[in-house]
Amino acid sequence: MWAILSQGTDVGNIGGWVSAGLLGSVLAWLLHKHLPDKDKQIADLIGTFLNEINRARGDAEKLLEIERQQRRELHEQNRGDMLRMATLLSDNTRETTILAHENIAIAQEARALSASIGNLVSKVTKLDVNPVL
Repeated sequence: MWAILSQGTDVGNIGGWVSAGLLGSVLAWLLHKHLPDKDKQIADLIGTFLNEINRARGDAEKLLEIERQQRRELHEQNRGDMLRMATLLSDNTRETTILAHENIAIAQEARALSASIGNLVSKVTKLDVNPVL
């Protein structure tokens, strides 16, 4: 290049070719190096993002399944507790009914004894009023 300049040719013409060469080099670098590397970088970024989304989705599904299982277990436990409470209530109701019937029977016996005692008292009173000689 110095040789061309030393011959005294027009520098403007050479400057244009040098400029076109630099521009061509930059465009070639953009086309063959920079843009494919940028595309690869963007593809890797998208791939990483999709992997993270899939991992997060998998984690969320696992957590949802754990929550569902815990809800099922709690439901079964509550159902068992309610059945036990119903059984206890039924047993208590039966015992209360039996005790109520026993109390009614005792009250009837007490009335019968009271009537018997009343009859005995009236007989004793008659005996005292009319002593037998």
